[in-house]
Amino acid sequence: YKKIAKLAPNEPRPLEKLAEMYVQQGVMSEARSVYLHLAEAHLKGKRQQQAVATLRKLLDLEPDNIRIQLRLADLYLAIGQKEEAALAYLNSAHRMLDKGDFIEAKKMADRALQAAPKNARVITMKARAAAALGENDDAIRLLEELPEETAGPDATRLRCDLYVRTGKSGKAVEVAKKAFDRNPENYAPVFQVAETLVEGGEAESGLALVGEIREAMMGANDYDRLNRVLSMASERLSGHIEPLEWLVESYRRANETVRLPDAIDQLAEACVAGNQLERAHELFEELLKLEPEDENNRRRLNQVKQKLGLPVAAEEMVT
Repeated sequence: YKKIAKLAPNEPRPLEKLAEMYVQQGVMSEARSVYLHLAEAHLKGKRQQQAVATLRKLLDLEPDNIRIQLRLADLYLAIGQKEEAALAYLNSAHRMLDKGDFIEAKKMADRALQAAPKNARVITMKARAAAALGENDDAIRLLEELPEETAGPDATRLRCDLYVRTGKSGKAVEVAKKAFDRNPENYAPVFQVAETLVEGGEAESGLALVGEIREAMMGANDYDRLNRVLSMASERLSGHIEPLEWLVESYRRANETVRLPDAIDQLAEACVAGNQLERAHELFEELLKLEPEDENNRRRLNQVKQKLGLPVAAEEMVT
C-alpha cells in the first residue's frame, strides 16, 4: 500500500487502507500523516464532504487534537457549513478553556461567533472565557444580550455567579427566580445563588431562596446539597428555628436515621430558647422514642412539661 500510495498519491482507496492498518498497529503518528494527506487529496479532487469525513475520523481517534479540530472547523467554514464550523470552533474553545488557555479560548469563541453570531452556546463560551480572564463586565454584557428564555441553564448559572461576584446579589436572585419560574425542575441557579449568599454572610437572604426550591430539591432526591446548605445556614443563623425545622424534615424524607436524632436535638433546644415550648415538647418526646435509654432526653422533656404545667411523675420532677 505504501508503494501504491507513492505511485498514485492522490488515489484515496490505498491511502484509506494504509491509514487503517497504521491505526490497527497503534502507530498514530503515521496514521495521522496519512489521514491528513488523504484529506488534502480529497480537497484537490473537490471532494469536500469526503475530506470532512476523513478529518472527523481522525478526530474520533484523537479527540484532544486541537489542530485537527481547527482544520475541520476551517474546512466547514470554507464549504459554507456555518453551524458545523461554529460547533467545531466551540469544541476547540472548550479544550482551550480546560487547559487554562483563556486567551485562545476567547479567540476560538470569536471565530465561532463569526460563523454563528446568535448561537447561545457560543456566546456563553465567550462569556466564560472573558470571566476567566477577569473581564467580568464584558462577560455580563454578553450574557445580558441573550434572551432569558433561550439562554440555557449554563448561561443562567454563569450570569448569576457573575452578578454575585460583582456585588449584584439582587440581580442574581431575580434572574435565578425567573429561570425557576419558567421551569421548576431548573432549581440549580437558585441553589447556586442561595449557597453563595449563605457562604458570603447573607444567610437570611440565602435561606429565603432555599425555602422556594427545597420542595423541588427533595422531589428530585437532591438531599445532600440541600442538607449541606441548611446545615450551613443553621450555623450562621444561630438560634433561628426555620433552617433547623427544614433540616429535620429533609432528614426524615431522606430516611437519614443516623443524623436525624442530632438534628431533632438541636431543633428542640432552639425551640426552648425561643420559648416555643409546645414544639419542644413534641420534639423531646420524639427523641425519647428514638433513644429511650437516654436519661438526658427524659430530663429535658420533664423540664419542658413543668414549664407547660403538664403532669410529671414525682420521682421525675426536675429541681
